[in-house]
Amino acid sequence: MRRRSVPISGDAPMSELIPKSPRLTDVPRLATRADTTETDMTRLVPVAIVVFLGLMALGLPLAVIPLQVHRVLGFDTTIVGWVMAVESAVTLLTRRFAGRYSDRHGPKRAMTLGLAGAAASGVLYLAAEIPKAGYGSLLFIVLGRVFMGYGESLIFTSGGAWPIGLLGMDKVGKALSWIGIAMFGGIAAGTALGTLLYEHIGFGAAGGATIAAPALAYAVARRLPAVRVEGGEPAPFRRIVAILWRAGAGFFLAGIGYAGVSSFLVLAFAARGWGGGGYALATFGGSFVLARIVLGRWTDDVRTSNFLVGTLLTEVVGLGLLSFAHTPWLGFAGAAIAGFGASMVYPLFALPAMRNVPPASVGTAIGTYDACFDLSLMIAAPAFGWLAELVPVQSVFGCAAIAVLASTFFAVSAYRNGYRT
Repeated sequence: MRRRSVPISGDAPMSELIPKSPRLTDVPRLATRADTTETDMTRLVPVAIVVFLGLMALGLPLAVIPLQVHRVLGFDTTIVGWVMAVESAVTLLTRRFAGRYSDRHGPKRAMTLGLAGAAASGVLYLAAEIPKAGYGSLLFIVLGRVFMGYGESLIFTSGGAWPIGLLGMDKVGKALSWIGIAMFGGIAAGTALGTLLYEHIGFGAAGGATIAAPALAYAVARRLPAVRVEGGEPAPFRRIVAILWRAGAGFFLAGIGYAGVSSFLVLAFAARGWGGGGYALATFGGSFVLARIVLGRWTDDVRTSNFLVGTLLTEVVGLGLLSFAHTPWLGFAGAAIAGFGASMVYPLFALPAMRNVPPASVGTAIGTYDACFDLSLMIAAPAFGWLAELVPVQSVFGCAAIAVLASTFFAVSAYRNGYRT
């Protein structure tokens, strides 16, 4: 029997910093500042489990596709970069659709659609084992990246809009911080599991797990309450862009650091004859999650750019260490430091912009903001692949560090503008 979404009363107070606007509604009462942390976490945890499992599907092939394409199929690092960029390109192109779909039909339905796309990618990764070599296998992998890009767009967008609807607009920072633990925790866990399956069984095992993870996520999601938008028309897209562009530009530059690590850390370890590149990538993700746990509780109290600038500079240090590391342990240390620094970039860049977004346009705003990250991956991955053909692979981390350093300018600008309006 289909569950109904029931509107709630409008007595929940907004923060004094949030202008009056249409509200998100859901089956439970919308959260207020008087609600306890325990109540907030009770609402967040089931959604976090869905997001965690859904994004495990993204992480499972993340470390093994570069090795499969480069070492097994015999293609150069430029092709590796393009294969990794395909997913980001599709995600970028579908972000606006994902945001509108979430706003109109609710994040639960958007999540279900995204999980289907992720599972389809696993089927295609399994199919890539049939040709065993050459362009036929590469074609199935690329198609798998296409479907994963579609699924990623919907999972990330609905994964952000769903907890905001449950907690309320005055807890945007908390919602994005804690659901981000599930997002990147899922990616990190998937990366480690995918590496383990690849080393002991093969690429097909990673593909099978990429089907299973979103299937489990769907089994949980179908039992959860829906969240939908009521009370007003969505803001024009140009207004959303005007609100988000400073934060988005900074997020774009900061995302280049993530692109360098996620696409080339495994190859950098392999190029130096070091083992454990996949585990170094999982270390990056694990440190990312640890930072969210330690620092996420203070996000909604931030009013200046100092916190964000500090995290960006930490990421720069980690990327620099990866660039110049001469032992595997220094490489692991660089990955851990970079992951810790990169962790809070997503919610802290979003915070000054999202406070000015009408609740009826939350999905579109999150999709547009996330598209900046997709763009950085789409551009940086092939550019770094080309660079790695000319210079040592680890040089990409130095270039990424420069981009992250440049993002500090937009961090300062976003906070000055966001808290002045």
